[in-house]
Amino acid sequence: MLLGGGITATAGLESMDTSKQTVVYLGDGTLADEQCRWLEQAGLSVKQASSFSLFEKFAASRPVAALIVDLSQVDSEITCIEAVGRLMASLSRSPGLIFLSDRADQEVRLHAVRAGGDFFLLKPVSPAMLMSHLEPALLAATQSYRVLLIGESQGLLLEEVSILQQQGVMVKQIDTVSQALLTVINQAPDLLMIEQKLSCCRGDQLGKMFHQLADYADLPVIYLVADSGDIAGVITDHASEALCPGSISDTDLVDRIYRLAGSARLHRNYINYLKTCDVVTELVNQPVFLQRLERRVMMADDLQQVTALLIIETEIIHQQHPQLSPLSINQLMKMLASQLAALVGQSDCLARTGDYSFGCLLSGRSEDEIRQLGDFLGHTLSACILDVDNVSLTLGCKLGVAMTYHSIESAMPLYFLAHKACDEARLDVGQHVIVRVLEVAGSGKKDQEEKQLLAVLEDAVENSRFSLVYQPIASLRGSVDEKYEVLLRLQDGNKGAVSPSRFVSLADDHGLMIKIDRWVIEQAVQTLQQRGKNACFFVKVSPGTLTDTGFTAFLKDSLERNSVAGRQLVFQLGIASINAGIRQAAAFSRQVAGLGCGVLIEHCGGDVDVARLYEHIPAAYVKLGGDMIRNLETDQGKQLQLLAVVQQSVEHDTEVIAGFVESSACLKLLWQSGVQYIQGNFLQEPDEVLAFDFGGSEA
Repeated sequence: MLLGGGITATAGLESMDTSKQTVVYLGDGTLADEQCRWLEQAGLSVKQASSFSLFEKFAASRPVAALIVDLSQVDSEITCIEAVGRLMASLSRSPGLIFLSDRADQEVRLHAVRAGGDFFLLKPVSPAMLMSHLEPALLAATQSYRVLLIGESQGLLLEEVSILQQQGVMVKQIDTVSQALLTVINQAPDLLMIEQKLSCCRGDQLGKMFHQLADYADLPVIYLVADSGDIAGVITDHASEALCPGSISDTDLVDRIYRLAGSARLHRNYINYLKTCDVVTELVNQPVFLQRLERRVMMADDLQQVTALLIIETEIIHQQHPQLSPLSINQLMKMLASQLAALVGQSDCLARTGDYSFGCLLSGRSEDEIRQLGDFLGHTLSACILDVDNVSLTLGCKLGVAMTYHSIESAMPLYFLAHKACDEARLDVGQHVIVRVLEVAGSGKKDQEEKQLLAVLEDAVENSRFSLVYQPIASLRGSVDEKYEVLLRLQDGNKGAVSPSRFVSLADDHGLMIKIDRWVIEQAVQTLQQRGKNACFFVKVSPGTLTDTGFTAFLKDSLERNSVAGRQLVFQLGIASINAGIRQAAAFSRQVAGLGCGVLIEHCGGDVDVARLYEHIPAAYVKLGGDMIRNLETDQGKQLQLLAVVQQSVEHDTEVIAGFVESSACLKLLWQSGVQYIQGNFLQEPDEVLAFDFGGSEA
């Protein structure tokens, strides 16, 4: 980030124009005084308030870029945060908001999110850390263009710096070529302004040196001359121009900067887009997809998580439908990509890998769920009717699925196996999808391992050797009711804990999951009886239980024996299981709803399929999957998907739970979008003890 000139940088912080960059700091004492000095030395105008009434006065008296609240000196952190939240709501323009605290517990963090906090930093906070978290708010308070001014004539350049700073442009001025090189490389300005008469060389020579470098070929440059008659002697190219500041108005100068910098930024963004995306379908392209696949397979833990690659190929459209123009074929591929994204439930794992093929990378699902999804996609895409050029047609789609339980050094074996499976499906007229499991070196013992694990499972079912752990689901909206997800655990006496993604699929294959589901529910109901009427447990059920004709009678008996209300149980249905048998899932949902129990649709993304499911499933909750939450704070596409899911849920009186929340980075976005609950290791890892303090969620 480039900041204004004229003030000495300290502690690694760059100086900044103070004309529009005001920060109000609530805090008192030696440490607070020291932090305010850091900010002032960085060029900010700091208003330090020792009381909240003074803090309110400063915040409302003039436009401010950011508010900083030090909670270490207040009597009650929660009361102070709530007061700050009310203050934020009353301001006409929302400044950035940072909380500093000695407390690390989630109670304070959740309240900070509800108050509109952008960041929650644990003390002690270094100058560099504090300034780096202030950057978004400071940029939002100015024009986002960053200008690097290179020159030695102080009289000429100081006037230009003043003009730009008055317009909110962020400026840095330097006077040596070596410093200019380092600054351009390290801080990536949007535009250079170079004085033509430098002591070591001409300004246009320096500009051309930058333009000869591939990374800076389109970096816009304005060459400054003292006299308009000298402009003709300056050599310019497509990304530069020369001007005499004395002969143009201040407004014209600023307009030129906006035009050059804005055009260059749009061009740079579009080039980056072309490098990563397929322009027809707007999915990522094959090189980017292969990079993601490579990273995924190298991180997979043996026997912990299934990594699956799906290759979806259509018929060769231009051969099967020669009457279609290339434009119509592109429209078909775009429509098919949209359908595929809706059916999979997420678009960030999809790519266009060929003229008539797509790739889909999945993780965090069981082998059984992946098989069901592959079968569902194969049948649905092949039956999908697409309209183009007044012609209705179906595209014969074939799927190849390759899975591995192991981390592998290269993604190519998995990639080739998926394509081979797709080729097999194409040769077999009666098959839509072929599934293959990648056997890697050292996995020849898989059959024996499965036999051993099956024996452990059968013993656990027979002798109730499973255990349960609980993960809290906390409200972002003030509810203090206890909500926990109930998670199943299995211990292999020889190998320790067994991942559910491994044993659940095996148990389902051998018809054991119906018994296991009933054991989990019976244990959960007994625990609920001890916890009281304000507790609610969320329990996963397997696809087999959805078709278990005796389940409703079992559930009713268990609830009555333990005097537990049905509303205290919510059954989680995986979206792959629902799609594989939507009629059975809908019938199951109606039956448990008849006993007062709730239903949750699990692992959803921002797709139209969710709205369709609401028409069949009377869901009280929907849970966002990990792929939706991951990198949410930096991915605008996911943010739009999140808003769509929340809006659809509001229309169907369904509450949204954000699962897999691992840090505080996305909390503000979740809160602002209307998400009601969060779950994940950020709150608490699954534990055998139900000890989470839900009182901390009270508004």
